[in-house]
Amino acid sequence: MKRGIAHQEKGEPFEALRVWKLAAEKGSADACYRIGVLYARGQGVLRSPPEAVAWYNSAAEAGHAEAQF
Repeated sequence: MKRGIAHQEKGEPFEALRVWKLAAEKGSADACYRIGVLYARGQGVLRSPPEAVAWYNSAAEAGHAEAQF
């Protein structure tokens, strides 16, 4: 997770997405939430509210409080 955050802070959303997708595949709710944020904002990916919602839902189902909100 920290590597993804570091990439995002450096303005490298593609690398952040790559790192977070690997973490999401391993069950990280926080990674799912952060991917949802990228899709909601269109950072490194085409903006896609439906894709963002899908990632937020995955995070929420895994117990991520912010995604549940």
